[in-house]
Amino acid sequence: MTWSLYALTAAIAYTAQMLGMQRLQKSYPISVFMAYLWIGAGTLIGIVFIRPTEHLPLEDGLLLCIAAFASWMGMHAVNAAIKIQPNIGYVSAVGSVRLIFAYVVSLWLFGALFEPVKLIYVAGTAMGAILVVGLRRQDRASKQTPWVLWTLLSSVSFTLLFVCAKALAMTGFDVRAATSILMLLAGLMYVGSSVHNGQSLKPTRDHLTLVATIALSTIGNAAFFSSLAAAPNLAYPAAIDNLRIILLYLAALIVGTDRLEPIKGFGILLTFACAVLLA
Repeated sequence: MTWSLYALTAAIAYTAQMLGMQRLQKSYPISVFMAYLWIGAGTLIGIVFIRPTEHLPLEDGLLLCIAAFASWMGMHAVNAAIKIQPNIGYVSAVGSVRLIFAYVVSLWLFGALFEPVKLIYVAGTAMGAILVVGLRRQDRASKQTPWVLWTLLSSVSFTLLFVCAKALAMTGFDVRAATSILMLLAGLMYVGSSVHNGQSLKPTRDHLTLVATIALSTIGNAAFFSSLAAAPNLAYPAAIDNLRIILLYLAALIVGTDRLEPIKGFGILLTFACAVLLA
């Protein structure tokens, strides 16, 4: 598969994963269900991709630890934002700022080529997503500052995670094995948070959603990090991942919780067109 197909697969899986996480918040504290998701997905990815090796270079070990912390912080921030702002589309749209971070970092650290046309496509996916969710017509809950701050924190954290994943791939470390290890480490951090807060780790409710979300997380993360390793710029897979905002909106149309408007229709076309041209 090419990096663009990996990114598209990740976007579809991440869309369903976000819906699963939103539902799990009704049954479990964030740290508890994230511990299950990350340890479960990390284990499954590891079973498939990790192979015995003679040693782990110190530099790679350090990158894995930083990536694990960034993953832990990023997902905690996303869930905190979703808990305050129930419209996942708003959270995802504001989170598009990570595209700017990723693009600049790729030019600075990894010597990516400056491609003005593709930069326009990246910006187009972000603008289309913003048009679809309609940030100007927010309800009272959506105007609360904390969810925006949590979302910005997640963007910074995920950019750091992308950088570590790309750096590991450039050292020759199997990026999917790295994904497994960093998810397991981040999962243990969630376990530690749960124990520290006195939260029970026993899975008492909504088992089907928990298992399904673990499976989706496995597919999404394995595909996305494979895309990061192969893409010429970190912002390109992240831009295609913006398609999940469109998929969330289409799902809302299907179930009747939203309606199609001309400006949103244009946003859908803009995002899809820019994602296709970028790929």
